[in-house]
Amino acid sequence: MIVYFPKLLITVLLLFLIDITNSQLPTVIAPGSGNNNEPGDTSATLLLTPSGTKNYLENRKAYVNDMSNEISMTLSIKGRIFIPYDRYQYKKNTSEDQILLLVNIKGTKIPNQPSSFTLRNYLNNSITYRDLSYISIGPHTKDIDPTYGAPENPHLWDISRNTLIGVVSGLSFLLIIWFVAANKFPEGENFSTIIFFPLILIDFMLDIVVLGVHGRDLKWFYICGLVFLLIPIFFNIMTSLYLISNQLKSSRATEQWWYNNLITALVFAFLSFIDLEALNVITSRCAGDETLNARFTEDGRKRINRSIVIIAFIEDVPQLIIYVLYQRYTVIPAIIPILVLFSACIVLLFKICYRGITKELDIFQKHLMTF
Repeated sequence: MIVYFPKLLITVLLLFLIDITNSQLPTVIAPGSGNNNEPGDTSATLLLTPSGTKNYLENRKAYVNDMSNEISMTLSIKGRIFIPYDRYQYKKNTSEDQILLLVNIKGTKIPNQPSSFTLRNYLNNSITYRDLSYISIGPHTKDIDPTYGAPENPHLWDISRNTLIGVVSGLSFLLIIWFVAANKFPEGENFSTIIFFPLILIDFMLDIVVLGVHGRDLKWFYICGLVFLLIPIFFNIMTSLYLISNQLKSSRATEQWWYNNLITALVFAFLSFIDLEALNVITSRCAGDETLNARFTEDGRKRINRSIVIIAFIEDVPQLIIYVLYQRYTVIPAIIPILVLFSACIVLLFKICYRGITKELDIFQKHLMTF
């Protein structure tokens, strides 16, 4: 099963790269108005009225096929308008449910034919100024909300450039700290403490943010995301209390460390309610720091690692599936769901594979001392 996770991560990365094309809309009034055949496809979104939303949900496939045909007739084109019947999301802050649909407009290389960008502009104007156009000729196009128009789908690079720069800068900063710590004390578990555990905390915060910002995009997304956020926390609390209690009873050295470093112990005990990897941090001796030397027994360490893997299949696998399905069905790309999907992939891979490559990382850390 582990072999498939890297393939999944690569697939997600490719999907992300497809979306980050940076194109500019040409200024065109109507289709067929010259040689405006710029290459490439484009996409837009349509907002259905409350009654249109109900009609769509009754028979999605037939509804979008009929709407595609009506739009094609309006724009006097054929075979270039495609509306996926299974991709939609709910618009935020509306008094009644209103659904957003994705419209894919195919490009063309035929001379004297309007480009996809031209058609998107014309479609937007036709919907916005519907009383002056023929967009409302069909029973399905009448369900389109004219106040929304047909805006082009945002390009991820435009909306996420600064965020991605921040992510790369933050990761570079952590790598520098890891490099310094590995040179100072290569015997410590520096990578898991400096790189992996902060990533887990960021992933947890992103889980909360994505539910707060995008939880209403799909009816099932909020409740499913919340369930697989809270249930693992419950398991983490129960497991963490058991593991800590067991260690304090079975190891005098651990008990002594606990009382000598009470604040550190309590902080990481609380963080272990979020993820059990916090218990590995307090035994890591990162950068030679003795406050992170809880001296757990070998049996206690094994129990922690086994518990982390087991809970990963309760928490991280379902969350990964939920985020993949969200990307599969929604129509407007957004940076937060993309980031949370990436972090979920990486966290799951590390939780399952990290302990198996610990020796290789230790060797690499020792090699860093030669620089």
